[in-house]
Amino acid sequence: MNEREYLHMFEQEERHWWYVGMRAVSLTLLPPAAVSLNSLVLDAGCGTGFNMGWLRRNYGARVAGIDYSLRALAFCRRRGEQSLAQADAASLPFPSGVFDIVVSLDVLSQLKDEPARCAALREFHRVLKPAGRLLLRGPAYEFLRSSHDEEIMTYRRFG
Repeated sequence: MNEREYLHMFEQEERHWWYVGMRAVSLTLLPPAAVSLNSLVLDAGCGTGFNMGWLRRNYGARVAGIDYSLRALAFCRRRGEQSLAQADAASLPFPSGVFDIVVSLDVLSQLKDEPARCAALREFHRVLKPAGRLLLRGPAYEFLRSSHDEEIMTYRRFG
């Protein structure tokens, strides 16, 4: 992702209609009542970290985050997040079967090719507990591609 986009995300993700709407969609797909309190959640590609706190507040979860970018992780720390690691989604630094939920929002589209996306999906599966849940989101439809996709380095749109 273009480094200057992290500041824009940090400033906008709490209130911008798109982020707010996507969190509402997430609540519909994974209702809080379906999640045990104190579940261990991995935010794989946590960006600037707002969703980590949101996951904690809405799900009563313990949340860890990974991101490839040190700049993104610095913004997470500004938000008070501490359970962080610099890592590639295709090579997670966790033992197998530790997370109740893996959340990965708009990350697969930023992995350069199909082998990297497949490796990330294998890693998500590996770190999930048996019967764990995976919440994925990705951009749809190539006809919706815009200059924003170039700024955030979207390699692939789905659908």
